[in-house]
Amino acid sequence: MTTMVIAATGILAAPAAARASEAPTHCVLRSAGGTLTNKCYGNLPDAIRDATSGKVTATSAEAAAMEGTLVKRMESANPQIAGMAFTSSTYSGSSVILIGPHSCRTKGSSWTVNFAPLESQFGARAAWDNRFNSTVGMNTCSSGLAQDANFSGAYRQARMPRNTTEAGAAPFNTYSSIRFGYTPTPEEFISYCNAAGGMACNFTADPDVTYKNGPKVLTARPVNCSDTAQTLTVWAGHTWTNSSSFTFGVTTSYGITGKWPGIDAKLEQAIKTDTTWESSQTTKFEEQVVTNVPGTSSMQVYHSPVIRVISGKAVMRLGDAAAELPWSREEAVPAGAGFSGAWTWVPSTLSPGDCTSQ
Repeated sequence: MTTMVIAATGILAAPAAARASEAPTHCVLRSAGGTLTNKCYGNLPDAIRDATSGKVTATSAEAAAMEGTLVKRMESANPQIAGMAFTSSTYSGSSVILIGPHSCRTKGSSWTVNFAPLESQFGARAAWDNRFNSTVGMNTCSSGLAQDANFSGAYRQARMPRNTTEAGAAPFNTYSSIRFGYTPTPEEFISYCNAAGGMACNFTADPDVTYKNGPKVLTARPVNCSDTAQTLTVWAGHTWTNSSSFTFGVTTSYGITGKWPGIDAKLEQAIKTDTTWESSQTTKFEEQVVTNVPGTSSMQVYHSPVIRVISGKAVMRLGDAAAELPWSREEAVPAGAGFSGAWTWVPSTLSPGDCTSQ
């Protein structure tokens, strides 16, 4: 593992009350050959322009939102940007853009900045120590804050692409170092969680629950052999088997019986949600459907049962790095739960033999 710790001697702490009244400052801290250089600005767009050598011009609104599109533009402009740190818990306030000695694309690589020495090196304005509370990792870097120097201490945070501590929480305004490092791939996270028996992987609380109609399933095909239209009552039924899955992005998913490429996904603990239906159960939908069938024709009756979608984020940890990966689970809503689903009638022609006398 390649670890670079940037430190110096001397601590000059600025009183918290004095810092609260300071105008926001936005700095660009560069590390090259073990030497740190720093330049600060009165607004974030100017700092972003400096960090990207003038390649990225961000509006004030874009800089305030710090959305993924702006992050991608900054990454493309300068692959050495490791990330940013902000004084507030909402990725706003005063900030620093940290440009590292190397990228975080190499497995095992990381680098650490201690805040306290920066105050004696660059002056208390902008103050550094016990000041930053949220971070954004860039160029595949995870980011994390720690209460003590060299990414240590009781309130050490796991590295994640985005990390924050809410105002009022015990570690707020007490961080003295920041670490950027290699971000494990989803495959590495899953492999580790499987090896640990799923104990290192847990759901975050309060998943979102939404409802939608499931896929159309042909449930009946009433036939009218007479020349006049008839109203037929069809007893239509459909059986829906519950399924469980985690979804990464929009193309790949895995569940108890699924796989991430080359990796068995067995996170039984992680898929337990507040539900009474296990993945092996089925739900049967049955309903009397009144269908108007024209003369000498047939009708295809489809049913789209209601399913509920439970989604949220699963936290996976690997060493001092962590990630929140999106997951989702779909399951049938049982009959009698107040959902009947949607019925679709599709006219069709008679088939040979439909009206053959028995």
